[in-house]
Amino acid sequence: MSSKNRKKRLKRTLKQRAEEIFRFINKSSEPIAKSRFKDIGLSTTSADNWLDLIIYIQNQNRLRLFKAGSYTFVDKQVFIDRISSSKYLQLCWNNFLNPEEPYEKRLGYLNDFGNAYFFLERAKLDQVEK
Repeated sequence: MSSKNRKKRLKRTLKQRAEEIFRFINKSSEPIAKSRFKDIGLSTTSADNWLDLIIYIQNQNRLRLFKAGSYTFVDKQVFIDRISSSKYLQLCWNNFLNPEEPYEKRLGYLNDFGNAYFFLERAKLDQVEK
């Protein structure tokens, strides 16, 4: 590896590295050997560290950033965590948030989401009462 290529890699921001890792993973329809991360300039140790970090972050609460004036606030989205427990809720929610879907169809997804969410919450409440 030439020093020019090494310097170029060192200039990547953390976000650029993460984006490159996800692009690399999403290109493959099969599981990827960790050693193949060398194709995007990551050693196996670096790939281990990145994958551990990604898995750790994916297991945390989702965060929401919002601005009020010149301040930025961070808040956890517990509501989203409940959605992730159900594939159907995820599908409805993601389709509702999809700006490419027509408004009427998105409204239908939101209605389906609400009904399914209510059903799941009611089922959990019934289990607690028993």
